[in-house]
Amino acid sequence: MPALNNLGRGGESPAVEAATVAREAVQPARGPVATSLWLSIVSNSRLLCEGLELLLAPYLTFQLIGRYTAAAAPDAGRAPAENHVALIDNNIGPEPVRRWTRHWCGSTPPARVVVLEVEDNVDAIIGHVEAGISGYALVGAAPHTVAETILLASRGGAVCSPEVTARLFAHLAERPARRSSAELRQLLTAREYEVLGYVVEGYSNKEIAAELVIELRTVKQHVHNIFAKLNLDSRLQVARVAAKKGWFVD
Repeated sequence: MPALNNLGRGGESPAVEAATVAREAVQPARGPVATSLWLSIVSNSRLLCEGLELLLAPYLTFQLIGRYTAAAAPDAGRAPAENHVALIDNNIGPEPVRRWTRHWCGSTPPARVVVLEVEDNVDAIIGHVEAGISGYALVGAAPHTVAETILLASRGGAVCSPEVTARLFAHLAERPARRSSAELRQLLTAREYEVLGYVVEGYSNKEIAAELVIELRTVKQHVHNIFAKLNLDSRLQVARVAAKKGWFVD
């Protein structure tokens, strides 16, 4: 029974394990958390769905809204009141995970989404975060770790390894630099886009003012606005990003 075995084995990060040990020291007799949750499960595995219900029962007080397969229409999943957490089996595939994540996050009220059975792969986890998930549980996570992840997600929190946290910070810092030329045209005004083209080519503010026949202070204001909108700090940084992303390359 692979799904049950995966959920039943230990495999949490040192940080989560330490937090678990600390909590057990205060509450040696672990029982269901008093907060009542609404849970939805999306998985093609009946075994995983039924196993989750049994394995989470000792740690959470919850009501199951329904079970859904990857192929089911997301509209079939109804949104209840607050404290709704949707559990999505990562094994259904990237596109169904994203589709169901968008559905639950866009419901009224919005649900928190936790993806289960996630491989310990930073890029894959970042992809899930970009889709809108609130938490994830790795393959092999113990039941109490999954329960803790669900509870934290319901409260707006999340458990991330130091490696994932570091990569997420770096990833977010790079996001403005990932824009295509088409996206730049939507983000910047026509004049700012024009000025950016000259900045990328290495023109000084004075040279840009002469080319466009506008005042120097106007150019400086445009450059300031461009840096702010793109979250960049210098002309050198703009040039590097432009070369890397192919801005203004026909």
